[in-house]
Amino acid sequence: MKRWHHYLSLPHQFGADPDDGIGCDCVIMVWNVLRDAGVDHPHYDESWLKMAACGEWAALKQQWLERTKPCPQQEYALTLFEEPGHLGLGIIVDEGLLFPHHKRGVHWLPNKKVANREYRTFR
Repeated sequence: MKRWHHYLSLPHQFGADPDDGIGCDCVIMVWNVLRDAGVDHPHYDESWLKMAACGEWAALKQQWLERTKPCPQQEYALTLFEEPGHLGLGIIVDEGLLFPHHKRGVHWLPNKKVANREYRTFR
């Protein structure tokens, strides 16, 4: 069952599980989408939220690079958003990019609008 449609417009909220319908954390959202689709993925590591809360962005990015490899823009490919003071994660689902914007909430954009991003998949 694909529940990602219910995530649209939820506000970005650090640590929030979008399945609860209140807010959306990007990492939890991506893990939920992968789980619902039956896609193999690593176990969710709660230390990532602790690292993010402490602003350990370089260490988080290093883990991202070590645990993923480049891939084409394809279903369930992931992309990293880098902004000053935070990182974000999005996922390709139903031919578009699903991501929680830190100010505008969860959005979905068609692949053609986000074709220039770097996409990765788990090793």
